[in-house]
Amino acid sequence: MVMKQELQIDALKSAMKDVERVVAPLPSVATEKLLDGGWTMVDVVGHLIAVDDIMFRRFQRMMEEDDPDIIGEIPDSIYRGQHVPFASAMDRWRSLRGEMCEWLEKLPPGALNRHAQHNERGKISIRTEVQVLVNHDTEHLNQLIKMRENWERKNR
Repeated sequence: MVMKQELQIDALKSAMKDVERVVAPLPSVATEKLLDGGWTMVDVVGHLIAVDDIMFRRFQRMMEEDDPDIIGEIPDSIYRGQHVPFASAMDRWRSLRGEMCEWLEKLPPGALNRHAQHNERGKISIRTEVQVLVNHDTEHLNQLIKMRENWERKNR
């Protein structure tokens, strides 16, 4: 199911607050520990940044070109193996996500229905791709919740 545009953009904006709410009570050392498949909490945010970058460029391309061919990508974290403070990672994600949401909000009526051809999923639209991003945020929020639970269990 695909949400209405306003709800999608609200969900994109609230994802950042949700991530901060999950991680904020933890000490900074927890955000840099390998807690899930070799990923830290900072790595998860770095992955969200990488995905947002890909999706934002995809949205822009779909506005500029008629029915472009899109190649699916699954990026790693931009912070893999680096020691980056969680707050810095969040600032970078907040900036990129804010810019994307602002851009989406300014689209003319009907623009979310612009189409492309995805090499794995067939016909897509900006609207369906925004929904993919909302679902992706939820998936990684759940990952962060599990990471927090693991940290708290091991550090009681």
